Amino acid sequence: MMIGKVFRFCENRLPEGEIASLYEWVNESDRNKILFAEIKNYYTANEVLRTKKLSYREREHILEQIYRQQGWYRRVVFRPKPATMALQVALSIAVISSVMLGLVQLHRYQREREAVQYLSANIKAADKKAVLTLSTGDELVLGVKDNKSKSKQYDIEDDGSKVRIREAEVPKPSKAVAAKPSINTISTELGGYYTAVLPDGSEVWINSKSKITFPENFGKKERRVTLVGEAYFSVVKKDNIPFIVEIGHRTIEVLGTEFNVKAYNEEPIYKVSLVKGSVLYSDNSRGLSRQLSPERELVIDKASGDVTEGGFDPYIYSAWQSGYFLFTNENLDEIVKMMSRWFDIEIKLETDQYNEMKFNGKISRELGIMPLMSKLQMSYKFRYYMEDETLIIK
Repeated sequence: MMIGKVFRFCENRLPEGEIASLYEWVNESDRNKILFAEIKNYYTANEVLRTKKLSYREREHILEQIYRQQGWYRRVVFRPKPATMALQVALSIAVISSVMLGLVQLHRYQREREAVQYLSANIKAADKKAVLTLSTGDELVLGVKDNKSKSKQYDIEDDGSKVRIREAEVPKPSKAVAAKPSINTISTELGGYYTAVLPDGSEVWINSKSKITFPENFGKKERRVTLVGEAYFSVVKKDNIPFIVEIGHRTIEVLGTEFNVKAYNEEPIYKVSLVKGSVLYSDNSRGLSRQLSPERELVIDKASGDVTEGGFDPYIYSAWQSGYFLFTNENLDEIVKMMSRWFDIEIKLETDQYNEMKFNGKISRELGIMPLMSKLQMSYKFRYYMEDETLIIK
């Protein structure tokens, strides 16, 4: 039954709801991982040989020779009937040329099988983990259930997936203390993410390799935070007290709304995506401002400052909060960057032949890297292997 599921998966015919159970079976044992990889290898090798205009029996004979040499399982493939002497002679010519091609191809499949084993065993989905650094220098590791702490400034409660930070009622600090910088920071590393409720009640979903800073006291004039990385904001409306997100020397100002900001240092663009409400984007260095309406986003070139506005699917972010990856007309280069951050693995894309192709799909973030790799491979037909601890895609 499971072998049939693997073949249907290879043919892109397995229903979405059955993929999770397939990967649960794959991860049950090393033998299942090897068998899964070998069925994929057989399927892919067979597809390659189909292009050589060989008959079914010729293809099976070549595959049999290659599989025997590799020492792979063969019970998942129908064996060809014994060939006559005349057919054996005729096949030998095809075998001499095609087996050489097959061995080159199967060397690649062998490396891919090793990559499947490595990725399945070592690369896990991102965890709910982050670090809260208070202005006092104290650090609180988030992601521990029922983790409670009180500081002079805040009453902190962490339930293992979300941290709530409330202002504590304490006497006003002296002028000497007030003069010092009083900034708190929540940061995530590669392979981590977290949700935080800020002192004003606004909620922030913080993506991998991101950092958000905010003051001990927002005050009565503005609520200002600084972001490096990516976060989704659901801002509580407070009349006459705007909520401001700083990204570099640029700002996004709101009163009450939901929006996503992507501002990684290593990427050449910023992206501001408004789900509902209204935001005002400002670039003070250029005297530029732009108001954004719902389901519209701005893409800002960090070098030139040029701003491009377009539409987007807001379900991308609700799916993200619900534990799914949702891709809508996404290119492989962007997907690879996301995978690298989410799964904490270095990935090198060593081809540009897929630049014009767009990927659409939805998959649970909790399943790990292999289901996503398999879905991508069905669309892009790339090869991949491990080089030390780096995933190479060609």
